[in-house]
Amino acid sequence: MQHLVMLHDRAGALSLHIMDGPDPGPMQVSVQAERGKYLLTLLEATEDGTDVRSYENVTAAADTVDILGDNWSARQLTDDFDLVVMMFKEFFETGYVSRKLLY
Repeated sequence: MQHLVMLHDRAGALSLHIMDGPDPGPMQVSVQAERGKYLLTLLEATEDGTDVRSYENVTAAADTVDILGDNWSARQLTDDFDLVVMMFKEFFETGYVSRKLLY
């Protein structure tokens, strides 16, 4: 949690990995942050390979935002740091993030 809090309103990235997790199943949750914008993703092993699930902000404009040198759709970003903390906490405690949060 200490490392995650250090990302609040700063630039950087953090990932949590499950070692020897279920296959298929979640493998890691990640956040990339810059200027109060956060890109959340979940890497999940499937029967056919891997899927990347991400946050969907349906109210955001169809703009692109630079996060750590890469352009991302604003619809994939959140500025709600409490949501970032909640997702990391859920992943840490359960090894999963609800599909209501990451699609």
